[in-house]
Amino acid sequence: MAGVHGSYFRERCVGNRPLGIRSMSNRVHIVGAGVAGLHCAAVLRSNGVRVAVYEKSDAVGGRMRTDQVGGFLLDRGFHVMQSGYECAGSRVDFGSLGARPFRSGVRVIRLAGGTPEVLTYADPFRSPLAALGSLRNGNWFDLLRVGALRWRLVHQDVNASFSSGDASTHRYLRELGFSQDFLKRFFCPLLAGIFLESRLATSERMFRFVFQAMARGKMLLPRAGIKAVPERIADFVGREHIRLGVPARAIDSRRVLIGDRVEDAAQIIVAHPTVGASDSRSVWTLHFDAEHSPAPGGYLLLNGDYELGKNAIAHLAVPSDVQPCYGADGRALVTVTVVGDAAQALGLVEPGAVADRVRYELGAWFPQSVNWRILAVQNVSGALPVREAGSGLKADTPATSSEILSCGDHCLHGSVEGALRSAEAAAIECLNRLGIEPAPITHTY
Repeated sequence: MAGVHGSYFRERCVGNRPLGIRSMSNRVHIVGAGVAGLHCAAVLRSNGVRVAVYEKSDAVGGRMRTDQVGGFLLDRGFHVMQSGYECAGSRVDFGSLGARPFRSGVRVIRLAGGTPEVLTYADPFRSPLAALGSLRNGNWFDLLRVGALRWRLVHQDVNASFSSGDASTHRYLRELGFSQDFLKRFFCPLLAGIFLESRLATSERMFRFVFQAMARGKMLLPRAGIKAVPERIADFVGREHIRLGVPARAIDSRRVLIGDRVEDAAQIIVAHPTVGASDSRSVWTLHFDAEHSPAPGGYLLLNGDYELGKNAIAHLAVPSDVQPCYGADGRALVTVTVVGDAAQALGLVEPGAVADRVRYELGAWFPQSVNWRILAVQNVSGALPVREAGSGLKADTPATSSEILSCGDHCLHGSVEGALRSAEAAAIECLNRLGIEPAPITHTY
């Protein structure tokens, strides 16, 4: 039952939409309008709690933003939604977002005697006939191990991925018997683009969690770009409760500094990281306008020669092959991912230098890339939190006694799922502090 103070923080509701605002001190103030902050606000709103969300930038979404350049849709970084994540899969209505999937499996490109060779690794459970052809592309034992690992993780509870073993992903995969050559050709470029580090130093717990989601679901692109997800959540919250271009800072659990003005609140929730660059990963993303898709088929294309200090590109995608609206005037959008540590190992710190190196490597694969026009060179310095071996990752955010509540993937693990789960944990803790019994989360975006 709700506590004696619960009704003080509630609003009268019609359906799912609360009505009426009283004073600012009756509201929960949330600093940051990324996915975590917005979802936290949405959960509170669905429980009838007044909220005010502050965002210092000019739009919601945090790192999940999409720009329109010359008719092309350019996500800020290579983003996909994973339908296999439990929370994201149940909270986000991918159908209403017009989301379309990449093909299951991947393609690997490598230079054999200076000539590019493309190998296809199909998902044996979804495309068994195509998967038979994959047996020609590598060590049979490695491919069988992938299938066995996939089967085991699909049938394993999510919590089990976090309950044992906390070594590096590299050590974990080697102990499972995968060859070093297969790690270099397949796992290194694939996971470099996911974990944003090239040594497979990320905790095996995070690997099991991500690989399980990939095996259970699909990689999806919303029709309007990745920004469609936070935009949809913001619509649910109500745009009138979100203030853009307004920097805010928590003073304590009940006061927030907005500009030079202090406002009281029922509770403060900080929905952005406060850690330094050393605690996060960086990534470069380059978007190109190409006359035609260089790798049609809707697969992610991995660099089979990927090695730290020798090349820059981890993987390449053609989003317009999956969602035609990402392209413009019938032309293709090619998106290249360069992980921060790979750029640093090659001494690449300026956008121009990164672009030159990427063009050089693309030229060895696709001679026609000399005619591709660069649409954007993006660098995100705080793209993901560091979660290496021994980090003690958990499936859910642990209980907190901190007066100021926090949420975001930095509170759990670097993924949309981590952001959503931490947001729900913060919202539930906030409701408990306000004396309100949390209602089941049933809404979707």
